[in-house]
Amino acid sequence: MPNDLRNWTFADIKAFLAQHHFVLIRTEGSHHFYQGKVDGVIQVTHVQKHAGGTIPPKTVASVIHLSGIPKDA
Repeated sequence: MPNDLRNWTFADIKAFLAQHHFVLIRTEGSHHFYQGKVDGVIQVTHVQKHAGGTIPPKTVASVIHLSGIPKDA
């Protein structure tokens, strides 16, 4: 998995969320919704599956922010 927010793929984000015990709860088209607990609070985030390419850094940052996972985790 990349060290910074550049060059993340859908698989990288999926693996990152899985490491933090997030699970897929539903899909709506290309949007995949994940749920997990962070500090005892249920969080939901979503990722749009891009066809084979990298996901823009601002989108990766948004996914992490919505998940509630601390940036240093």
